[in-house]
Amino acid sequence: MRHDILELFDADPTVLHLNTGAFGMVPRTVRAAQQRWSDRIEANPVRFFRLECHDELQQVRHRVTDFLGVQTDSVALIRNVSEAVGVILDAIDLRAGDDIVVSDHGYPTVALAAGTRGAAVRTAPFGIDASDAEIAAAFAAQVGEHTRLVVVDAVTSPAGLELPVRAVVEAVAPVPVFVDAAHSAGTTELDIEPLGAAFWATNLHKWCYTPRGTGALWTAAPWRDRALPAVTSWTSYKGYPGAHDFPGTVDFSAMLAIPDGLDFWAAHGGLEIARRNRELLSVGSELVHRRLAMAFPGDLPGFDPSWPGRAAPGMRLVPLPDGLIESADDAAEVYERLSDRGIECPPAFWGGRSYLRLGSGLHVDELDYDRLAETLVATLRGLFA
Repeated sequence: MRHDILELFDADPTVLHLNTGAFGMVPRTVRAAQQRWSDRIEANPVRFFRLECHDELQQVRHRVTDFLGVQTDSVALIRNVSEAVGVILDAIDLRAGDDIVVSDHGYPTVALAAGTRGAAVRTAPFGIDASDAEIAAAFAAQVGEHTRLVVVDAVTSPAGLELPVRAVVEAVAPVPVFVDAAHSAGTTELDIEPLGAAFWATNLHKWCYTPRGTGALWTAAPWRDRALPAVTSWTSYKGYPGAHDFPGTVDFSAMLAIPDGLDFWAAHGGLEIARRNRELLSVGSELVHRRLAMAFPGDLPGFDPSWPGRAAPGMRLVPLPDGLIESADDAAEVYERLSDRGIECPPAFWGGRSYLRLGSGLHVDELDYDRLAETLVATLRGLFA
């Protein structure tokens, strides 16, 4: 662990934090900035909510649009991508008799939200090693006459794979596409508008060091009038995107501290953080694989440094030995045992086999993967001996 970096956070130094992309890590300076906003609000809540917060939130929104590299009126502030899902499904007026298309790599919230509206969910299946053309074809094959939306993850959650978004958009046209880019901000070069999607949403708190509950929804011009906020409040008359700024009386301190998180990200390297993470994961995945192969000979494929070929910068799969984790429940139990031993790194059961999704971060070094490997081997032996 890079203790000089970890000291910039309030994270427990005895824990290996190898799942940064789940809920993010908030630096002390950003938490302090959030507290200053909270103190300012408490000093005169009536004045702040009536006269000051709207301009302050607008400035934050403009900062976010600059960060994303898009037009000022194209982005609304949201709490997280799950909130954006609700806004989008309402914008397309999804209802019973309609369907949406997702992939078998997708985050389940979208399917759940569609189900509550009575819509059907069609799933595009493809393997970890599928080509761009195969992935695009899998989505296109699920589009039918009642399909109102296609949802593609820019980076998948369970496997940490980068998907060919533009190829999918082109393959399913003219059906509108929502890009779930929860893991994109802060990890990849962004060029949102040329993707051709109708909607694109990201979480800033995962990789940009902003407070939790901060994200952004980009909406293509033809859809903005229909992209209404999840909560109707006093600013709803403003239309998109200003209507999303003020969902009633809530704690705005997290949103107002977004610039401080973006400043921290930039000061510590910006996209260079993601480049370092990718290099570190290459080393870490080989180390963990080698320790597993020694402990469970014959139960693993050989290590391939180029696999998976579409691994995202901050996450990487490592296959686990055959015959141990055989269900999602087994994976959950292994996670709990690892967490009990101070390791935050999620196992996953997907496509009939088990993996460990390694993560990295500004605070991680190579020795962390050695500790992870040792603890993982002991945990698997203890559970499945």
